[in-house]
Amino acid sequence: MARYVIAPPNRALRHDDLVEELARELESPTKIQPAFIEQVLGGTHSRHVYVIWDRWADLPDDERSDTILRAYTQHEGEAASNITIGIGLTSDEAIESGLLPFVVQLTQKRREGMPDATYEQLFSEEARQTIAGARARQLRYPTLEAAEEAKQRLEAAEPRISWSIAEETSSLSH
Repeated sequence: MARYVIAPPNRALRHDDLVEELARELESPTKIQPAFIEQVLGGTHSRHVYVIWDRWADLPDDERSDTILRAYTQHEGEAASNITIGIGLTSDEAIESGLLPFVVQLTQKRREGMPDATYEQLFSEEARQTIAGARARQLRYPTLEAAEEAKQRLEAAEPRISWSIAEETSSLSH
């Protein structure tokens, strides 16, 4: 049987700006995106790293992964060698793949004549704090703790509106 080895193209100089930006955000997070989700696997202590960033939209998957691995290596040095998977996704792709499974949703939209504008303002303010940002159509979070914090903020801001947390499951295990 023949053996074929296909080597990836040398991308040493490609996407250096994205590598630098990711490394800076790893060092000192200042923005909602890029958002980093790291899954540590038991036994091997290897990591699967997911980076949610809408700037990935025009990059193919292999270039996203290369950029992530270069940024982590720049930030962590040898410690980044335990990353077995680096996947870059846009916020929509992250939702579709199940990385943001917790949804904070309205339990009851109106109480005592609450105007829609009040709900819309609360939703809009909270959406800006989610990984999807201001364009979010749902309030989605990667962990139950993050969803609970959002629910508490919303209920503290307007006690007449109640919210609940739902978990959507997907085939992606993490």
